[in-house]
Amino acid sequence: MFETPQSASALHRFAKDYHQAIQYAALRLGGPVWQRRAGCLLDDLSHRSPITRRVLKKAQELSALFAGEIVPDVDSSEPPCREDCNPEASQLDEIRILAVNFSEAVMLTATQTGRGSTVSKDGASCKT
Repeated sequence: MFETPQSASALHRFAKDYHQAIQYAALRLGGPVWQRRAGCLLDDLSHRSPITRRVLKKAQELSALFAGEIVPDVDSSEPPCREDCNPEASQLDEIRILAVNFSEAVMLTATQTGRGSTVSKDGASCKT
């Protein structure tokens, strides 16, 4: 049977354009565990298959890490790489910009696909 190719979502496009930056931000903010989680998400998105609830949930969790809503366990065997971060560093500013744009891509994709829930700017969860 013939299948029409899935058009790329905002999340697909963002992941393609910023895959290295996403993994770097995940490492800096969440440590190696979150870097691996980001890598798995990016692998899922590289296939340009339709966005599933599982993929969208992974993206929302990563977005929450970027927004500071998830604080990784610093007592774990693989803590985040924050010890050498300077709050004034331009890298952190770039990560903040990446975080905002990633969050927008996640919310737009959730809205377009009608899957999952998103968190609005005031923190309220809403079904899209």
